[in-house]
Amino acid sequence: VVVLIPIADEKTVMDALKTRANLEPKKRDDGSFEVQPEGAPVTVFFRFANNYAYVTANDPENIAVKNLPKPETVLGGRPEHLISASVRIDRLPEQMKKMALGFIENKLAEGKDKPIPNETKAIKAFKEQTIDVVAGTVKTLLTDGREVALRINIDPKTEEFALELELVGTQGSKLAKDFASIRENKSVVGGAIGSNSSDAAMSVNLSVSLAESLKKLFGPVVDDSIEQGKKQANIPGEVLTKVEPLLKAIMPTLKAGDLDLGMTLIGPDKADKYTLAAGIRLKDGKKVEEAIKEADLAMVLRPNDANVAYNAACVLCSLVKKPEAMAALRKAKAVGKFCARSTSWTC
Repeated sequence: VVVLIPIADEKTVMDALKTRANLEPKKRDDGSFEVQPEGAPVTVFFRFANNYAYVTANDPENIAVKNLPKPETVLGGRPEHLISASVRIDRLPEQMKKMALGFIENKLAEGKDKPIPNETKAIKAFKEQTIDVVAGTVKTLLTDGREVALRINIDPKTEEFALELELVGTQGSKLAKDFASIRENKSVVGGAIGSNSSDAAMSVNLSVSLAESLKKLFGPVVDDSIEQGKKQANIPGEVLTKVEPLLKAIMPTLKAGDLDLGMTLIGPDKADKYTLAAGIRLKDGKKVEEAIKEADLAMVLRPNDANVAYNAACVLCSLVKKPEAMAALRKAKAVGKFCARSTSWTC
């Protein structure tokens, strides 16, 4: 292991080691320095090159002139980065990788034996498969990963703050191909709601997908979770009856194991107003839309609001459900005043 420390003045560093750290570096024949900190179990070797101090322990061959990498190659940073940290996974000792993998696998294995609250058979199978997928992913990262880097930059001209996390796979590896396929998977919702609009004050977009082995187990997990939610929430029967068609309509989306959603806040406009646009990708979206209309949740949750009852009547009329529409209209009149709009009422 070699540590690189930026150095502006070599003489100042050497003086500081002697006067402040009470260390006496000894210069070696190859131009490097050797120092033995009091009480330390290792000998430290270092040399100056490329405006950096290359520091290692025990084996001076690590910093031999022929082995010195250029700082830009090791650190991977660029001048515009305020902070840059990177780890070259492909250069880590194999023994270190094996130790890390063994430790992580042991900790994950412990998780299999720890039940989670209200764990059903389906949830337990999904949990165990998830742990296996995570363990396999970690192993792939250690074997096929090339570099992981974190970079922070502040641009005073544009007044922008940037935070980058980059993970690169070794060329030609399965990991590199998987990353390439992820880049090709564009978010439908992000494009539809204008996440990249120059007028956006804020935007959030999330597009993720479960591994195929997890998707097969995810359906029963959704079923069990919804049933548990119904029992624990103690939902009134009237509301549950209204919600049931909506739950059935969104089941294909929940069980798919794919999530694509986003939110964009656009503005302010000339009137100092903002527009909020949000979206989620649905399977059988038309069925979900009809279920939302039929569910008429607002009327159930706000039964004494005349405007809500009147709006529900309009929606039911548009769905050609005359008896239900007339019942909602009568309820609106009985509750109080409401703002009527022009409606043909041909249902």
